[in-house]
Amino acid sequence: MDVIEELYRQVLSGEKEAPGDLRTRRILLHKAFEHARSTEIAERREALSLAATLGERDGLEAVAIFLEDSDKDLRNEALDIGIAEGQEGRSLVREAAKNADQALALRAIGVLADLKDSASTRTMRDLLLSPNARIRGAAVELLGHLAGPAVLRDVEPLLTDDDPH
Repeated sequence: MDVIEELYRQVLSGEKEAPGDLRTRRILLHKAFEHARSTEIAERREALSLAATLGERDGLEAVAIFLEDSDKDLRNEALDIGIAEGQEGRSLVREAAKNADQALALRAIGVLADLKDSASTRTMRDLLLSPNARIRGAAVELLGHLAGPAVLRDVEPLLTDDDPH
């Protein structure tokens, strides 16, 4: 086992703390990206865990790639990490709101609504164009709470939306 792989395992196990120096963090993130492409779910889960352990902006950016994972549990774990990170993880939650996985997107929109996250206004405006009526409806509801009457012109076209879903 090479030195980087050993450090990767030690940080994952909690034997060592996440490194603070940028070079080592990037090397570990590169290793996590390699594992994220694995066909083995256990390796991808470890990569997600390492990215979460590294935290900070670069770690959370790495967590975001798991929002597109083929495994719905890993997608939800990535969202959970964004939620747990509080303000630092909000961009990850906003990104999850745009996900093709309807359940994940609706969950993320619900979290943003609970948080009254005014920074999600642009994301919700973009979601007004979603092909999914449930996503559009959730976006309209959140926009109504965040922007009030100012958003009316953006949602007027949806008043004649014939899509029952």
